[in-house]
Amino acid sequence: KENMVAVYAQQIGETARLTTERPAPSANPLFCALSPAEADENLCVVSLYEYRRAGSGQYRYETAEDLDQVGWERADKPLCYVWKAPAGPLLLDTDAGPVEAD
Repeated sequence: KENMVAVYAQQIGETARLTTERPAPSANPLFCALSPAEADENLCVVSLYEYRRAGSGQYRYETAEDLDQVGWERADKPLCYVWKAPAGPLLLDTDAGPVEAD
């Protein structure tokens, strides 16, 4: 779809980095997310930022705009937009099933 972006994992040394560019023709996306161009007015999504640890080559991904940890630098723009986590516990009904039609 036009408003979605595929997110891939790219191996760099001993760490993995997320990217929206296909690293190889045979690469499959890890997940799909909302593209930054489509997320401006959607209250159900949050920015996913890439943070890089200076000098180490480590990457991490957070929805927080600022980390309270020294040494991590945030990319200027979000990688993509992801759906917010549910506010409460996820409740599943393991006994649920299809309803029979009359």
